[in-house]
Amino acid sequence: GSVAGAAVDQSYFSLDGGNNTNDMDGSMSVYTASFAGDPTGGIANQSAGVAAGATGVMPTPADSVEEFKTNTANQTADFNSSAGAEVKVVTKRGTNAWHGTAYEYYLDNNFSANTWDNNFNGVRVPSFHYSRFGGAVGGPLISKEILGGKTYFFANYEGFRYPNTTTINKEVPSANMRLGILQDPTGATYDLKTLDPRGFGISPAVQQLWQFEPKSNAACAAGSRCDGINVLGFSANVGIPQTSNFGVARLDHDFGAKWHFMSTYRYFKLTRSTIDQIDIGGFFPGDKIGVPSSKSTNPQEPWYLAAGLTTNISSNVTNDIHYSFLRNWWAWGRAGDVVQVPGLAGALEPLGESRDQNLSPFNVNTQQTRTRFWDGKDHMVRDDLTLLRGNHLFQLGGIYQHNFNWHQRTDNGGGINYQLVYQLGTTAGAGTGVTITAPDAWTANGGSTSVWGRDVAAVLGIVSASQIAYTRSGPNLTLNPPLTPAFDQSTIPYYNVYFSDTWHMKPTFTLTYGLGWTLEMPPVEKNGKQVEFVDQSDQPIDVQGYMAARQRAALLGQVFNPDVGFALVGNTSNGLKYPYNPFYGEFSPRIAAAWNPRFDGSGVFGKLLGRDSTVIRGGYGRIYGRLNGVDLVLVPLLGTGLIQPVQCLAPNRLNGGCGASDLNTAFRIGVDGTAAPLAKATATLPQPVYPGINNVSAGAGEALDPRFRPNVVDSFDLTIQRQLTKNITLEFGYIGRRVTHEYQPINVNAVPYMMTKGGQRFDKAYSQLVLQYCGGMAGLAGGNCAGNVGAVTAQPFFETALAGTGYCNVAGAANCTQAVAINEGNAGTTNLSSQNVWSLWSDLDSGGFNFPRSMMNTPLNCPTGAETGCGGQLSSGVGINASVGHGNYNGGFATLRMSDWKGITMQSNFTWSKALGTGSVVQATSADTPADPFNLDVTYGRQAFDRRFVYTMFVVYQPPFFKGQSGVLGHVLGGWTFAPLFAAGGGQPLPVGTINAGGSFGEGDSNNFLANGNTENAVPITPYRGGNSIHRTAGSPGFGDGGLPVNIFANPEAVYNNFRNPILGLDTRNGGWGILTGLPYWNMDMSIKKEIKVTERVGTEFQVVFTNVLNHAQLLDPVGIALGAPGSFGNSPGEGNGSNNNGPYSPRSMEFGFRVRF
Repeated sequence: GSVAGAAVDQSYFSLDGGNNTNDMDGSMSVYTASFAGDPTGGIANQSAGVAAGATGVMPTPADSVEEFKTNTANQTADFNSSAGAEVKVVTKRGTNAWHGTAYEYYLDNNFSANTWDNNFNGVRVPSFHYSRFGGAVGGPLISKEILGGKTYFFANYEGFRYPNTTTINKEVPSANMRLGILQDPTGATYDLKTLDPRGFGISPAVQQLWQFEPKSNAACAAGSRCDGINVLGFSANVGIPQTSNFGVARLDHDFGAKWHFMSTYRYFKLTRSTIDQIDIGGFFPGDKIGVPSSKSTNPQEPWYLAAGLTTNISSNVTNDIHYSFLRNWWAWGRAGDVVQVPGLAGALEPLGESRDQNLSPFNVNTQQTRTRFWDGKDHMVRDDLTLLRGNHLFQLGGIYQHNFNWHQRTDNGGGINYQLVYQLGTTAGAGTGVTITAPDAWTANGGSTSVWGRDVAAVLGIVSASQIAYTRSGPNLTLNPPLTPAFDQSTIPYYNVYFSDTWHMKPTFTLTYGLGWTLEMPPVEKNGKQVEFVDQSDQPIDVQGYMAARQRAALLGQVFNPDVGFALVGNTSNGLKYPYNPFYGEFSPRIAAAWNPRFDGSGVFGKLLGRDSTVIRGGYGRIYGRLNGVDLVLVPLLGTGLIQPVQCLAPNRLNGGCGASDLNTAFRIGVDGTAAPLAKATATLPQPVYPGINNVSAGAGEALDPRFRPNVVDSFDLTIQRQLTKNITLEFGYIGRRVTHEYQPINVNAVPYMMTKGGQRFDKAYSQLVLQYCGGMAGLAGGNCAGNVGAVTAQPFFETALAGTGYCNVAGAANCTQAVAINEGNAGTTNLSSQNVWSLWSDLDSGGFNFPRSMMNTPLNCPTGAETGCGGQLSSGVGINASVGHGNYNGGFATLRMSDWKGITMQSNFTWSKALGTGSVVQATSADTPADPFNLDVTYGRQAFDRRFVYTMFVVYQPPFFKGQSGVLGHVLGGWTFAPLFAAGGGQPLPVGTINAGGSFGEGDSNNFLANGNTENAVPITPYRGGNSIHRTAGSPGFGDGGLPVNIFANPEAVYNNFRNPILGLDTRNGGWGILTGLPYWNMDMSIKKEIKVTERVGTEFQVVFTNVLNHAQLLDPVGIALGAPGSFGNSPGEGNGSNNNGPYSPRSMEFGFRVRF
């Protein structure tokens, strides 16, 4: 779906001259099901930065399409506000003769092959079938002419019935874990009741919850938290049926010889169950334990109207005007975050936010359980005038589009929903502020300190985070009743004017040039319901200016951490109209040339280029990207105000406060009560609201940068097309792109690591501390840390910054630097041991440092631990969606085409390319930040969609004999078509996660904010040269032995121990989206078709379509390769698309088709 360095949400889809592009996510693949094909077998959809193939909103079945065209580079001047591909589709039209078809295609999966992992786990082939059926007809509406000409119509209906079943993989607790006992990789056990200083052991609430958990029946496949020891795998089939109905009608009429009118109408309705929320525990009425049941639906009901009028004004002037209306409606239905244990105030989420890796009978992670709907109404008018004068073809025109978008939701865009949830452990471990120290024997036997903290929190019922999102409405932001969604209704106008000239300068040379100008205005909400992120003066905060001021102050040893707040756009100091400033600079120049040389055949150039046999094309164009509704409409709703996320990290049972707890003081659900500490909502909110100051502390927030704008893509291309024979052509070329102002979310509450005290920067002092305390590179191997306090020498930063606060008065500490090692190391929070800079700095900022508080999450005005500001201003930070990233793309290709040579038509293409940048993501991305928000080049590297080579080939063979199908033999041997399609490609970037899940550079808390999803990579101690292929190995004890016996590493233990966490102050680059390369892919599909002529105008067709005809088991890349997860390190979760919940089935299948034509 990603095109030449552009994100998948940047393509444009035109249908019958109108706009069919998704006004919400831009790709129709983030929030709704994508029906685009995937030749990679599922690997393309594993990366967080790569969605499935992009499509338009309205389906375009093959029987409804007359023609289509795709352009991926050097588009003409009318193409603006989309940095990807341009896809144009035209609906079939009626003609003077009646024509039509009726068809049905049927697939029964019981005739299909099973996945490799299902065979291994003893799971049968999912039993389902589907039927796709329909008909089309077209012709003259009436036989005679009226109003100056004839009227033609075309209609097509297609239905789809799919009682689908797929394999899902989840995680469940082991028998020992259910009893409150953990086990390390050597088999040694740890009874948590014995180790519990309070003597309780497993929480009765957790015990009651786990009664609904089925027993393990499979190897690990869902992700990195499954170690095959305490957290085990569960696999089963689940029904996710879907039904759809599609219809299209087209009407054409000629008003004389110079006027032609057309109109089309399309309607689509889809009812679809999904795997977003699955009950495996028999919790809901009618469900059974161990028999998965879907609790989520994603209905869609869009429709589309287009009309056009073409006028031949004169022999050399033509005008073409088009209008379209697109209704884009879809919704998410979920069971939600239902309380699993009667009497508790909220739902429990053991192991933290995850769809498949939490130990609950049904998942309650916000990203999958939130509900929402989108109702987009997009009007577009386009007028084009074409003038032919001499050797010039002039084209000029304009487009106006008016979008009205109505959106409703229940969450804050990150990890907090409008139902109360208690996380018991998090992705990174026990959770920010929760100190759970692992026994020496656990770490000595290969156990991870973060895994210990996470598992212990889950078993004991320790609440790592209590959270809820309140919703508000009205000018005073009055608190809504419980379970009231938030909504907004925004209007977005768009303008585009353009001019181009195709100048046929010579018979062999054509020059095309043009200029476009686009204006995409910011959204205006119907009632002003847009929230701005503001400073103390109620002015919108510019992210680049804010981060620069923070950096400048830190370098001088000072703090820049002003009070921040949120205000409705009309309540800002200047009473703004828009959530960001309009950008008026979208001027898009284009220039291209085509040369058709005419050399005679005797010279060198004549032999190479021939006479009229070669076309050399080259061009340059500047194109601006598109801002999608997901940011324009959703994000202004997400700042604290209309939605007020409230989160208490590390709730304390003694004082009811937040921010610091351990095994003695942490609140335990089911032991210390039924409701964990969490601030209550006030009846109204002040404007502006300054969380922690004039109202309660807030959870993670999100907002738009006032300089938010489209990205800029400068494209260069050069191609040479050579006709070798009358049937064969060869084309090769180059495409280069430079991308600036790329979409880039930034967490502004990042650690100011350049803070200088005592003549030393923090990052330099920290790197020395880590290397000394952890024992150098050898001690850091495998995410470990030797923990030698005696080896730690005094660092000027710590000695200066911590002096006089009492922090250094720690037993066994010879200096302040050693005090940090003791408090934050193996015997303390383990933040130093796991290189979690964000949490380590946050701890020191809460009473350790002798300078003012430097983080938004640091408590303020908190003498007893229970005041309004005890959670700081925001529990983790604010994600500002900005336009500050950059990237580039360089690609070369070669294409060989053969047309109708003895019945064979073929095309073969090879592309080699490289896509680099600071971490391109789709605009639907949230809870995301670069590894280093102060220096984006730290994350510069391979983009998520960087696949170095792709090869495709298709062949269509229609035997040239018996074409007329005369006689019995002709009917048997004639009319056959054989069409194989082969695709292969290199692997995508594969990240190796850190033990702290994304806090090594101080960019975020690893829970509400992650480092670009994948761009914080562990670092190889020695270069990795192991390749990227599958090895049949069960690993070694504790390493790669928790999942299927297929691994991308021949020796998972050796590779695991060759990686370490990145070290702030030492590592200046962090590998982009991945430092390894994932698995390559190849696949071949095939179609066999037999046509039988009944009469000259009537015929039938039988067809068999084979998917993965050779039944190649395309195993997926490992999910969540990470330090801290040695048990699943390098394990493939199984075969593409059939496992790991990735969607359509990919082992060999056969679809049978039959149609009648007339």
